[in-house]
Amino acid sequence: AFCLSLLSKPITVIFPLMLMMYDHLILSLRGSIFTHKDKIPYIIAAAIIAVFTTYNADSSGRVEYPPNAMIVLPLTMLPVLLRYFQLLLCPMPSLQSFMYFPPLRNEIDSIVILSLFVAVALLVLGHYLYRKKQPCLFWYYLFFLALIPVSQIVPLVTMMNDRYMYFPMLGVAGIVAHSVGSVFEKPGMKFLWKFILSISVGIVICLSVLSYARGKVWRNSISLYSDVVAKYPDNAKALSYLAETYIMVDDLEMARLFYEKAANIGHLTVGARHNLAKIYLLAGNKSKTALLLIGEYYYRIGSYPEAEQYLSSFLDENPNDSHALYLLGRVNYLTGNFGLAREFYARAVKDGSATPDLYYAVACLQLMEGNSDQSLDALTKAFENGLNSKNMHEDEKCLTWIKNNPSFRQLIWRALGE
Repeated sequence: AFCLSLLSKPITVIFPLMLMMYDHLILSLRGSIFTHKDKIPYIIAAAIIAVFTTYNADSSGRVEYPPNAMIVLPLTMLPVLLRYFQLLLCPMPSLQSFMYFPPLRNEIDSIVILSLFVAVALLVLGHYLYRKKQPCLFWYYLFFLALIPVSQIVPLVTMMNDRYMYFPMLGVAGIVAHSVGSVFEKPGMKFLWKFILSISVGIVICLSVLSYARGKVWRNSISLYSDVVAKYPDNAKALSYLAETYIMVDDLEMARLFYEKAANIGHLTVGARHNLAKIYLLAGNKSKTALLLIGEYYYRIGSYPEAEQYLSSFLDENPNDSHALYLLGRVNYLTGNFGLAREFYARAVKDGSATPDLYYAVACLQLMEGNSDQSLDALTKAFENGLNSKNMHEDEKCLTWIKNNPSFRQLIWRALGE
């Protein structure tokens, strides 16, 4: 049964450690390591799955370690621990609570310092429980033990998720039950016990009714994200998710409607722009917005002649649009027309709304043409405007050239800690 559970949910690798903690803290079995020899089959099975998950590149949600991971991951995950306690103590509903991507940190800031103080306080509390209340310590340790598999030891695409709290909540429930039980073991608490039991039964009944009613929201993806949009009508990401669900059921008109609402509120992700461009293509839409999105769509899939056609048509009506100029510069750069690429980049920078992607593109072009000083200046401006590691990996060839230059490597280290 344990082997099957490992194949179903890798988090069950913690089960052998949980059994050993139970022996030590609940049953008070304090012998040698051979006291736990009956756990050896469980440990072997868990170790095999742990190794397989760590080295299997195709594991669901698995990503590569970030650059300078030994520094970045601890500094990033300490604030995540603080955020989990915030969700535990004050579970206010928000879009961040079901899919949260914390920023990667490569230096100590006020949030990291606060998180470090909280971690030290938790260690002190654990030491106190070890000396005074070891059965309660079992549940306390279980909370943190259940978080270890999702603490980026094996890097996951989602650094934090509220569903990662499901198993740790067993530890919280155990602490509450142990604390309440300890109080009611005292003489003269019988009446209070019956009162609390009645209240608890009432709460369970209310939660059961509410859970049943809430189940209707989870009937399908459209009902789920419609509920999210009802709560957050001005959130572009929520509207984009709802639009995507309509694409899944081939209702392209509703998808277009919600994508356009999202675009009017905020910035669409690359995936959302990609989907909206395909909807415009199928509908034969030739509006200004459609021309730009379709041009970008063709650029993203590598159809450069079509990208140039649509982007040029868009620029005929909007000659100073910096994003279109950037995209057309990229098209010419990738097709070897460096002179035209330089011209489009210069026009985009002159527009005054230059982005980190644009400055990075200029840096790559200047480096390609052997202008190291101008390239370094453009890369510096890119970092000043928010260039990150993900942006740089969109042009792997350029990134390789940059990392082979000592001056550029030093700049990247100062900006990203890589």
